[in-house]
Amino acid sequence: MHLPDSSKRNLAIGSTALTWLATTCIFWVGYTGADDMFYARYAFLFHRPPINWWEFRMPAILAIRASFHLFGVSEFAAALPMLVASLAILASVAWFVGWPSRLNWQTQAAVILAATLPLDVSYRSTPGAPFFAASLLVVGTVCILKGGRWVQLLGAALFAVGFATHESAVFYILFFCCAALIFDHRKFQRPVAACAALLAGTFLVECAVYGAWMGDPLARFKMAAVESANQLPDIDPDTHLSGVRFFVWPLETLALAKPFGFDLLLLLLTAIPAWKLFAREQRILFVATFAAWAWLGYGTKVPWAYKPFARSYHFYGPLELGIAVLLPVCLGLVLRNRRAWAYLAVCVVVASHLICSAAGGKYGADVRVARELLRYASGHPDRVYMTDVRTLNEMYVVGGFQLPVNIVCPNVPAVERHLLVNKEPPGAPRFHFPARPIDGILVDLPRMDLEVEPEFTDYLKEHPGVHTQIVPLRYKTLFIPLLPIVGPREFVIRSRGAEVVTPYTGRS
Repeated sequence: MHLPDSSKRNLAIGSTALTWLATTCIFWVGYTGADDMFYARYAFLFHRPPINWWEFRMPAILAIRASFHLFGVSEFAAALPMLVASLAILASVAWFVGWPSRLNWQTQAAVILAATLPLDVSYRSTPGAPFFAASLLVVGTVCILKGGRWVQLLGAALFAVGFATHESAVFYILFFCCAALIFDHRKFQRPVAACAALLAGTFLVECAVYGAWMGDPLARFKMAAVESANQLPDIDPDTHLSGVRFFVWPLETLALAKPFGFDLLLLLLTAIPAWKLFAREQRILFVATFAAWAWLGYGTKVPWAYKPFARSYHFYGPLELGIAVLLPVCLGLVLRNRRAWAYLAVCVVVASHLICSAAGGKYGADVRVARELLRYASGHPDRVYMTDVRTLNEMYVVGGFQLPVNIVCPNVPAVERHLLVNKEPPGAPRFHFPARPIDGILVDLPRMDLEVEPEFTDYLKEHPGVHTQIVPLRYKTLFIPLLPIVGPREFVIRSRGAEVVTPYTGRS
């Protein structure tokens, strides 16, 4: 049956929107209990000058704060600016390829790849500055490559805001501007000059603001440098990768990684024979994409020492545009006489995206457990429970930045050092829990192996009791239908759940 053009266009738009919405809902992450807690808390309070590098990411902080004011304090409101950022990336891909006015399998594949890329799927629902900055860089890139004079200036302004959001954005901006000048300096010298001027202006404005507000014009950049001051050149303090494995990791992201599937390697291999047929804008985008990938893997964050980037994917957001836009083009050019094979290749890539998302690890799982533990404790308001500091931090965030009234922690050094309400400047009053009789101990089971302060573990050992599972074990989405075959092995488990321990002696 032959559909009219308007029906095809409506079908394309509807299927793309449904794909984005479905992947967002099915693979929703929300709070993860990491950097996002600092972003959201500071956005909610905004009660003093920043004291750590997360709190200096002002455009993202202010976007989350505006969302809280408009829609109330909730996980969804905290994530809403990232959802908008994801839609902005999707719209930028569509603009670059001319979708949906220019509707063919390549343009449709581009927007579907953008809607399903696991990197986007996981970060679009998590409050965070790096993904927010990536969206500004992506939109700015397309403005400069596709827009007229004034739109190009808008793109330069978005680059400046991206830099204000996350300082690592400067590397992508540098590579993109260099590529643009190399391939067509006449067309792009004006927007590149505007980028330089606006970045310098942003730097000066920030210096003026922080000089007046904090007495130190370079406060943001000094704090950003502190983050890696003691970092060794071959060890990642977060993932603990070291030695040869530390330097092999970027190649692993190229070959096969959950946030990208095998997209980067496939793009690189197909772009080599397709290069001669690339348009100018496509060449610029390809060079900027892989230059940024190389620098994130092997470059340095600061010029005065070799301080490589953490082995983490949250810096890689700007690469999404190059993957979504160029991969269908490359497949079309390489397989131009075998369209059926090109269709099959796109289907395999999209399937790999969904498989990678469904096989996602334990990212955010502990916060879901904390939410259910908080719900359980709230259902028993006459009882007092004890838990570890990290779990209580997560309860504090999901509870709208209010400490639970009937859950406490042992008053140990970890409370003063790590409890979120105590993340305040030196000299500020510190919160300590009142001494209260304890009726039960709330235990996040996976956390007990690595992340719990030893005093909480000791308390649990000293107060044996009845163990009652209150949060069930959960499996990764991909493996649920395969459980009869693979069984409940560790690699298929998303969370081992949580339990309440009721001491034999009752209150303690």
